[in-house]
Amino acid sequence: NTALDPQTLIWANYTICARDRSYRDFYLSMLNEAIEKLDITGGLYFDQARPEMCRNEAHGCGWVDPQGERHGTFNILGTRELAKRIYVMMKRHSPDALIAHHMSGEVTMPVNAFSDIMIDGENLTGAVGLAGNYYEALPPDTFRAEYMPRQWGPIPALLPQHARSASILKGREDELHFYESSEAQKPINYLVGLVTVHDGLIWPAWEVRPNALWAAQDEFGWNDQVEFMPYWSDDGVVQVLEPKSDGVLVSAYRRPGRVMLVPLNTTDEDLTVRLEVSADRLGLPDDEGITLTDAYAGGEFPLRGGVVEVPLPERGFRMLVSPR
Repeated sequence: NTALDPQTLIWANYTICARDRSYRDFYLSMLNEAIEKLDITGGLYFDQARPEMCRNEAHGCGWVDPQGERHGTFNILGTRELAKRIYVMMKRHSPDALIAHHMSGEVTMPVNAFSDIMIDGENLTGAVGLAGNYYEALPPDTFRAEYMPRQWGPIPALLPQHARSASILKGREDELHFYESSEAQKPINYLVGLVTVHDGLIWPAWEVRPNALWAAQDEFGWNDQVEFMPYWSDDGVVQVLEPKSDGVLVSAYRRPGRVMLVPLNTTDEDLTVRLEVSADRLGLPDDEGITLTDAYAGGEFPLRGGVVEVPLPERGFRMLVSPR
């Protein structure tokens, strides 16, 4: 249907300053009426949930430079007040409701603190669209700084952009069919591995449906008993014996009686990785050894004498799980 082609549609939006109290009262009144009449209990999703720029002097916004030109300012406090009141109102109606802020690339915690989920990553559309992957668009150190579910309070969820970027970047539309092919599994699986090695979350969208990831986590037992041991810790739980490369990242998850190792290959070479595992610290048997099973892609790998050898394809990852 060409009428729905994003290249032919005219997109428009109107930005209203949240600093104005009368607007906040009006908005909340209408939202509260909708919540009560429709009995919304699941939650609320807000697109572009961030402070917007305003230069309206009547609002008390903006500033004037020495040349007399007025510039905009971001009203963080007004937007915070709006987000806070929405949060209180929704939770009062339904305490288990989830509030999602789509705030891609603009972490503004005075505002986003009043959410349960921050949906991040749409700001990477251009970089992912031009490259066709996340290899350089989202380096591990950037992931650790922005997309980790530990430092913010609300949990970030990465919104994949592979097919979306191809659909909206002019001249790339013919690449859409690629994401329906088997070749697309390499860049998609790399993104899944990048998220998993950081204990992150994926917001299922477009071409990425992480059902295999969720199934592996469910089988492992994904609850508050799981402890994440990141690749950058110096606890000696897992060491990469070979190859000596910064391109192999290995994190571990531990729960009573079970362990999951997640090695990720961030290089463009197929590798054979030898890992030394501290069986004692992970609570694994270290006498006769055990067999680790790749719960994501399949395959069995013996752990003998605290060492396991695993082939790791370029930009690939594994989820090596110990038996029950």
